[in-house]
Amino acid sequence: AGQFELNVMEPVLVFNLLQSISIMKNVFVVFRKYLVEGLVANADRMKAYVDNSTGVITAINPHVGYETAARIAREANLTGKSVRELILRDKVLTEEQLNRILDPYEMTSPGIAGTDKKPDRPWWEEHTVNH
Repeated sequence: AGQFELNVMEPVLVFNLLQSISIMKNVFVVFRKYLVEGLVANADRMKAYVDNSTGVITAINPHVGYETAARIAREANLTGKSVRELILRDKVLTEEQLNRILDPYEMTSPGIAGTDKKPDRPWWEEHTVNH
């Protein structure tokens, strides 16, 4: 005979899921009201974090080569000097080149920062197989 595949706990599961979503909605309202509203970024502090981070060496690497980039990153870590300061001191790049490479828009755009080598289509389209 025909037997139904019923999950007797489904109403309880759905109720608890909806209750959890409601609680999460309330959390986001409080989060926005008491934390996000009125929040102002300290641009000078953010720039200092970027300037003093050895992570920016990844944007510089294609321009100076791995060995030079590794040497500069190592020295920056050992001395506490910024990557920018060391590159300008050693005249590895000009200040104009460095400013273009370390421009936040350049570093977060597809392609190599500081060059005109930008993909003409998204990376996922390059790997799509056409049938």
